Amino acid sequence: MRLLFIINPAAGASQAVPRWSAFHSRLKSGCIQSDHVFTNQPREAVQLARNASTEYDLVIAAGGDGTAAEVSEGLLTAPAHRANLGILPLGTGNDFAQALGVEGHAKALKSFTSGKTKAIDVLEVRCQVSGHPAVRYALLFAGVGIISLALKKTTPRLKRVLGQRRAYPAGLVRALATYRSPQMTVSCDSNLLQGRFLFVGASNTPIAGGGMKIAPGATLDDGLLNMNLIEAAGPFAALMQLRRLCRGLHINHPKVRYLTAKCFEVDSPVALEIAADGDLIGHTPARVQIQPGALRIAVPAE
Repeated sequence: MRLLFIINPAAGASQAVPRWSAFHSRLKSGCIQSDHVFTNQPREAVQLARNASTEYDLVIAAGGDGTAAEVSEGLLTAPAHRANLGILPLGTGNDFAQALGVEGHAKALKSFTSGKTKAIDVLEVRCQVSGHPAVRYALLFAGVGIISLALKKTTPRLKRVLGQRRAYPAGLVRALATYRSPQMTVSCDSNLLQGRFLFVGASNTPIAGGGMKIAPGATLDDGLLNMNLIEAAGPFAALMQLRRLCRGLHINHPKVRYLTAKCFEVDSPVALEIAADGDLIGHTPARVQIQPGALRIAVPAE
């Protein structure tokens, strides 16, 4: 197989390069032939993957969850999509790799050489970018509310100091200090809801945000979004709600609606930033729809 690694040097609080160097040494010692390229700016991985789709059998996102989403977008939007997706976790959260059972470099290497692939669902996000309609893709989740501010508060310094699993929950706590729940109109399939929400999000996997168990029961291949709609609350109640969210204990709370849907739409009197797979990708109004089995991904042999 022809393998291409697309490496995001900014991933993992800029620790991706030394992590890649260690993995590359393992590749060479195993006599595994591959090519690699480094990105220099956000969304460059989309075009690199799009261009590589017909030249390689496996295009591997070497970075965090945001890198995986960009590479998958490139493959999905290529005129002649042939290549499968691979994952080398070099980021902060690496939630998508964990959901696939590719928690470390040894399992990642096995997935590249096993020849086994799996069809997975993808989230298609139609939103506004710089005042124009745009289409983005996500593998883990897409949502609005406090999660968007939390991403801004989860700085590279916080990631370095607290590490992979504590940085995102800490960012959520920091966001609570200034966040005010906006008015939203949300449609989940045929259900229409209006009110002030702390968080509205669609998940494709049980975990996101550094291992937070935000969507118990979600799977990558069931053709459904697992929706969280968490109503506004005071600072202390919101903190308690977010603690439950991190542990997957929130879904039966009276201020939480937890349901499945194939698509959802969200709008607000003010433009809300949309968070997806660890990045801010656009603004409302937005529509998120599941695309069943849209992508094939390399997985380790069982």
